[in-house]
Order: sequence, then C-alpha cells, then structure tokens
Amino acid sequence: MKALELLRSWKLWAGVAAVMIAVAAMVFITGHSGDADRILAEPRGADGKLSRGQVDRLLECVVKDEQNFKRRVWYPTLKYLVSQGRIRKPGPVDKALAMGLPYRNVRAKLVHEGRAASGELLKVALDAQKPMNIRSQAVFALQEQDPLGTLQAFKQSIVTGQAPPMVAMLLTSYLPFAPARYTASGLTYTAKMMASDLSSKSVEEICLERLDESVNDVSLMPNDEGVLCWLNRYKGMDFDEWLSRNAPEVLAFRKREIERGYDPVRCARWIFRKQYPDVGDLDEGLMRKLYPDEADRKAVAHLWKVCNDMTPPRETRNWRALLAPWYKANRSRLVYDPKVMHFVVGKDPVRPELSVESTEAGDRGD
Repeated sequence: MKALELLRSWKLWAGVAAVMIAVAAMVFITGHSGDADRILAEPRGADGKLSRGQVDRLLECVVKDEQNFKRRVWYPTLKYLVSQGRIRKPGPVDKALAMGLPYRNVRAKLVHEGRAASGELLKVALDAQKPMNIRSQAVFALQEQDPLGTLQAFKQSIVTGQAPPMVAMLLTSYLPFAPARYTASGLTYTAKMMASDLSSKSVEEICLERLDESVNDVSLMPNDEGVLCWLNRYKGMDFDEWLSRNAPEVLAFRKREIERGYDPVRCARWIFRKQYPDVGDLDEGLMRKLYPDEADRKAVAHLWKVCNDMTPPRETRNWRALLAPWYKANRSRLVYDPKVMHFVVGKDPVRPELSVESTEAGDRGD
C-alpha cells in the first residue's frame, strides 16, 4: 500500500517528468526523422522516381520514426497502470515526449510516393543482405500501396521457405480478414499455413477464399475495410458509382492518386491518422505536407468520413441484400487489376461458380 502511495506521489511524477523531458530534449537535439522531408525534396531522375540511395535513407528515417513512437508510448502505459485506469488524457509529460520524440509518419510519406518508390522498395524488401527492420518497413510500405502485388512478388520465396518468418507474417496481416480463421481454432494464419496455401493456390484465390468468409460474416459492417479495399464495394454498392453520385470531385481525386501508385482509401483507414498522444482524426500536419492543394485535403477528409461512417445511406438500407448476391454472381469472374488495386468483374469466368450457399442477409447496420 505504501509503495502504491509512493508511486502516486507528486514528487515521483515530478522526477519522472524531469528525466523524460531531459531525455526527449537530448533526442530532439541529436536529430530526428524530419530528415525525410529533405530527402524527398532532393533532385530525382528524369522519370521522377526515387533512387535506391534515397529509398534506403527514407527507410532508415521510417525505422527511427517507429523507434521514437515506441520510446514514448511506455509512459502512458505506466501512467494508466499506476492510476488503475483513471488517468487517460495526455498530460505535460506526454506532450514533452511528443515534442522530443517526434512521430512524423514517414511511412505515410513513403507510401504517398507510389510508383516513384515502389520499384526500389521491392528490391530492398527482397534483399536478404538488408537488416530485417529495414526490410520489414519496406514490406509495410509496399503493402499499403499494393498488397496483392507484394504477396505475388514474395510467393516463390515463401513457398521455398527462403522468406524470413517475419516478412511472411507481415504479408499475411494485409490479407482480407477471415473471421473463421481466427475464432474457429483460436489460431492465427501462420507463415507455414501461408506457404502451404501458396504451393497449391494462386494469390487471388487465397484472397477470395477469405472474402468468401467476410461477405457472409454475420458481424460484417456496411463499410468493412476488406470489402471496400479489395472489392471496391461500399454498403452494397460499387464505391466508384457511389462517389460519382455523391462526391464526383473526390472520385476524380481518388483515380488520380491510384494512377500515382497508392489508394487513398486504404491509407485513410490507418496511416493518415494522428498517433499518440492525439490519436483519432486525420493528421492535419501530414495532410498539409502531402497535399498542398486544399481541395485534395478536403477529398481525403471526405474519404476518411465515408470510411468511418456506420450509417447506411437511404439508397442502400438493405446493403446485405445487395452485397451477398452480387458477390456470389460475380465471384467466378473476379480478377485483380493492379491498375486500380482491387478486384474487378471480368468478361469471362476464370474459376468455378461459388458452390457454398450464402448465409441469409441480415439487417445489421440498417
């Protein structure tokens, strides 16, 4: 009891604050991940792409960025435990850590480069001589751009066991979420299981098998991330069609950015967000750096709002009754189009019809 009272005493917290501010100041003085902005401003080749040296240095900035984040999140965890869950809001020490250990979301900046960086990123990710932390960050960035294409590039090395388990596990984390694989046996999808699947199935088929489960999952939400990002379906409708009706300028922005080499819808879900201590909404500072044009920032904000809205619009109140039949009718013709980074409906069947009957469409979210 006395120990707990000591931990709660203001003197201890004042000492902790002083130490953390001093450490944060030292880190801030000795350098931080802001170097990424200077690298991105450097001259490029005639094709506008980043060089291998630039990508290597950017990945080092990403690693340092993530280290800064990890170094500062232990404090709120300790504070939460000591206060028995009563202290949740960021305090002065949290703000000091955020200043001294800045998280500049370099990964998002690298993803935003799209095809200007993807070629060199893939070379780094496949380079067995590179440190694992550098390779892992390259894989993370590639999967935010084109998850299926990245997995396809690693297919052979995963099947033969040459890909490190860490890389294989990172690749599995971006596959469509399949509830039964996590709840039925209580096990996650391991690198060994992925290697077994890839030895006999295409990457497309593995993704579709997971989407089979997602589409018929009773807990599926109308704006499910996997359905939106992999099938381009939003609340039962084609997302591009929905945008053309409700926000044509946002649709034009999304198409332009996809041509650049990344989908802002996928990024708005996670890596464009603020991080601790101000977790939640879009990172406005990051948005101003990535999108100098205010119209582009408004488009990203619109995508963010749409992706996180759980209320089905009037025209798709029966979104389940639209989604499941559409998926079943078109599954045999679904092909992954790397130009748009999601599955599209082709002219001719490329696989057998879906034999498993769809579950009854419910009204969750209506």
